[in-house]
Amino acid sequence: MKNDHSKMWVFLLFIITVFVLLTPFVNGAKLDTLSKKAGWGRGKMAASERGYYEYRLRAIGNKWRKTFVDHGYNRDGLARDGYDSFLVIDTLNGAMWVETRGNIARQDYCDLPANMKWKIYRTSNGKNEDIPKVLKLKMRGIWTGQEYPEMYCFHGIDRSKDSFSIYVTSGDIFTDYGGSGYNIQNWEKPAKPINTENYFKPLIVSDAEWLAYQNKYGTAAIPQNSDKDNQNQEAKLYDSLKKICQYIELETARHGHKLDYLHRYEIASNYNAIKGEMSLDDDGGSIIPIRRRRIHEDNLFRAQLLDDDLWYVQTFPEENGRIRPNDEVLNFAFAMQDGKILSKADFKKLSDDIKDRFAVEAPINPDWIQKMANGAEVELLGICYRPSFGGKWWGPDGKYLEYEPYYGSESGGMSNKDEICYYDIAFRIYWPSGTNRTSNSVTSIKSITPGTTGSTGMSSGGNHPASRIYLLNVQANKDLNELDVQVDIELQKQKPQSVVFRAIPLAPGNSKNFKITVDSN
Repeated sequence: MKNDHSKMWVFLLFIITVFVLLTPFVNGAKLDTLSKKAGWGRGKMAASERGYYEYRLRAIGNKWRKTFVDHGYNRDGLARDGYDSFLVIDTLNGAMWVETRGNIARQDYCDLPANMKWKIYRTSNGKNEDIPKVLKLKMRGIWTGQEYPEMYCFHGIDRSKDSFSIYVTSGDIFTDYGGSGYNIQNWEKPAKPINTENYFKPLIVSDAEWLAYQNKYGTAAIPQNSDKDNQNQEAKLYDSLKKICQYIELETARHGHKLDYLHRYEIASNYNAIKGEMSLDDDGGSIIPIRRRRIHEDNLFRAQLLDDDLWYVQTFPEENGRIRPNDEVLNFAFAMQDGKILSKADFKKLSDDIKDRFAVEAPINPDWIQKMANGAEVELLGICYRPSFGGKWWGPDGKYLEYEPYYGSESGGMSNKDEICYYDIAFRIYWPSGTNRTSNSVTSIKSITPGTTGSTGMSSGGNHPASRIYLLNVQANKDLNELDVQVDIELQKQKPQSVVFRAIPLAPGNSKNFKITVDSN
């Protein structure tokens, strides 16, 4: 009898072991070793996993919207003939991509978070309806107010109590993480019934439309991860970004901290540099107040491509904002080559000047800088059409810049028909020596030219970087050639000081009227 019990326990132990080993693969994707170590694809979503997919999937959506704008549209906002670009979300195989005329570029293809089941539906006019697990969407029109009021919702579930959601509308794509589940969305039914004949067709592509597309262009080939020889620099960067995020998760834990969020990515237009921000989880430490850990929440990092597939990643504790006395901050560096982190010995062999090999930062130009009476200095760094990602910046002298003053965003602010243009204008603020550690400041930057809109700014506590770059987004009529921008800075609750940058050129080559004046208050 005792022997039978022993056999039964051995059998149960075998079944449990098999179940544990197979659980990560029940819902799909197999995990590589690095993903497993970083906590991706299993259980509660790792912070780096959330941060990577939130950025990456939005970028795919922005690429899809851009295909519509680049193709062109008529005065009614409808695409011109021949527009054949689709956003495909395949929850069966766990992938999302942009497909154009039978082709899928490697940089426009991304997997979905691994080992999730997906709840998907369309919500419109007060009703929700199930939709296919492989969904094809096509932009029908834009910027007329006649986009059909609908939303496509994807909730990734069944990993712990987590959820990762993707929402697609005619004008935007956004993502959301739910640490305790998800909420069903419902596009409320309007007070008056909607006459759908007055709106563009829904985004969803019918089976007949998709079949006609495939008969015309053939079936697109899904990009393979192993096909690295045919990747361009953009595709290589996204593959590297995924591994960089995972290594940041591991390095943060190795230094005794818990990563809470990875976000605010900026990517250089030549895809050789990445900036971002890491938020740490303050666990409170010891219950004894005198021994309580003070975790600095927001930490900056930067990654630079130094050589073929050699990335150098570094935190910048001296540039973090609002650091309190005795705060613990992240301070580490590592190098990654061919997707693998270098050993300590190989890391030490790298040149001593490695920190100086980053992409050129915006240099100080005395002609574009103005000092205020309160000691603060304001510098105009450059102007670019929005979205500035991949664009060419110019200075107030009308000449193109040899550097990027700000790594622009891929999203937002694409020109509206033939009437409105959008600009990114970068400024750098220098606070008086020492005041960034001792006094509060309030910065406001706004366009003051009639018929334009745009403002930015922030309140900074007594601990912030000695200088900071601000990005002003401006909307202006396309026939406008120049623009006035006012910068206000208040230090230690004193009366604000103002400086006005007049006649900022809204196109390269136009600079003869530019000047800087200080307005007395």
